[in-house]
Amino acid sequence: MILMKEMKRDFLHSVANPPSYLPNSYYYDS
Repeated sequence: MILMKEMKRDFLHSVANPPSYLPNSYYYDS
Protein backbone atom coordinates (compact mmCIF):
# COMPACT_ATOMS: atom_id res chain seq x y z
CA MET A 1 0.00 0.00 0.00
CA ILE A 2 1.55 3.27 -1.13
CA LEU A 3 -0.43 5.24 1.45
CA MET A 4 1.18 3.34 4.31
CA LYS A 5 4.62 3.83 2.79
CA GLU A 6 4.04 7.58 2.49
CA MET A 7 2.75 7.79 6.06
CA LYS A 8 5.69 5.78 7.37
CA ARG A 9 8.16 8.01 5.49
CA ASP A 10 6.56 11.18 6.82
CA PHE A 11 6.52 9.69 10.32
CA LEU A 12 10.22 8.82 10.22
CA HIS A 13 11.04 12.30 8.89
CA SER A 14 9.01 13.94 11.63
CA VAL A 15 10.75 11.83 14.28
CA ALA A 16 14.23 12.55 12.92
CA ASN A 17 14.04 16.28 12.25
CA PRO A 18 17.20 17.42 10.46
CA PRO A 19 19.42 19.78 12.49
CA SER A 20 19.24 23.40 11.38
CA TYR A 21 22.87 23.35 10.30
CA LEU A 22 22.23 20.56 7.79
CA PRO A 23 20.48 21.25 4.45
CA ASN A 24 17.06 19.68 3.98
CA SER A 25 18.36 17.96 0.85
CA TYR A 26 20.51 15.82 3.15
CA TYR A 27 17.36 14.08 4.38
CA TYR A 28 14.93 14.91 1.57
CA ASP A 29 17.01 14.01 -1.46
CA SER A 30 14.15 12.27 -3.29
